[in-house]
Amino acid sequence: MKHLHVGLVVVVLAVCVFALVGCPAKTPPPVNGLMGAMPPPAAALVPLRVGYFPNVTHAPAVLGFATARQTFAKALEGKASLKTSVFNAGPAAMEAFHAGALDMCFVGPTPAINAFAKGGDLVLIANVCNGGSLLMARKDAPISQVADLAGKKIAIPQIGNTQDAQLRHLLAQAGIKLKEAGGSTVVLPIENPDVMSRFLSGDLDAACVPEPWGSRLEVEAGAKVVLDSKPLWRDGDYPTTVLVVRKSFLQAHPDIVKAFLAALQQVVDELTADPQAMASAINDELKVLTTKALKPEVLTKALGRLQFSTKPNMAALQAMAEIMKEVGYAKTVPDLKGFVDDTYLPAAAGSAGSAPAAAKPGA
Repeated sequence: MKHLHVGLVVVVLAVCVFALVGCPAKTPPPVNGLMGAMPPPAAALVPLRVGYFPNVTHAPAVLGFATARQTFAKALEGKASLKTSVFNAGPAAMEAFHAGALDMCFVGPTPAINAFAKGGDLVLIANVCNGGSLLMARKDAPISQVADLAGKKIAIPQIGNTQDAQLRHLLAQAGIKLKEAGGSTVVLPIENPDVMSRFLSGDLDAACVPEPWGSRLEVEAGAKVVLDSKPLWRDGDYPTTVLVVRKSFLQAHPDIVKAFLAALQQVVDELTADPQAMASAINDELKVLTTKALKPEVLTKALGRLQFSTKPNMAALQAMAEIMKEVGYAKTVPDLKGFVDDTYLPAAAGSAGSAPAAAKPGA
């Protein structure tokens, strides 16, 4: 019996040794396609907070953040975690930026220049969209030219935004005084989605708005186009949307900024190649952001009035800075030295060393 117990122990030990030595250990499955490359813990990802608007002039942002595409999220995988905020107009977005709630923002050039001139911790790293501002008149209002705006009520998205500055420039050029300056013309800040009902009720005479709101007024309210995006200013050669980043974020995370800009360039290239082909994807995401899709005719008109490019336009930015002084948003023309840094853009997209000093005043 004693020999039997010894034999069993030997057999059990032999089986254990075989299990440990003779059988290969299980290899854990690869993570993210790389053997042993574990994803960084969520706490290790850099938070990147980005603001943008539900406008067609922000189409690259709308597409880049779209759930169905996730272009920006994919470009930043393993580097940063994205959080987005949606705004109606630039001044509100810049307030959030100043409050430290945003690291990056798609915004109009006027609020961006204003924030920079006031010592804001920001730098313009890319252009996004050109054109797309429209001066619209209610269908039954006796308005066919800028001179007819005297004594009228005109909407803009927000005091101090790009369309507000453009409208005030047009009024000044026509010699029209605002009510606060002794005249009878009134400029009212009204959120873009609310302008439609005010047009239909007859409470507004005109509006200077970005796309798609201009085309919506034209198609859905029968509004008249007084000035399209080209005759409005500089033959349409002006930025409506730019991309700014917090300087401190850029200095701390240049690799994240480069990855984001590479993804932005990818989306802009797609839009430039065939904007109408992207209309459905844009509309799907606008419906998510605003709960209502645009009519195809509206989107077609809006996209036809825009040009998408990441290359900053220093001459137009300088001209916008001059308008800011003209309309009273700045005591002197803002100095744009250090405002633009396009060196983080993909090489072919940059402005090849353009600088504020090269801009022609009044261009």
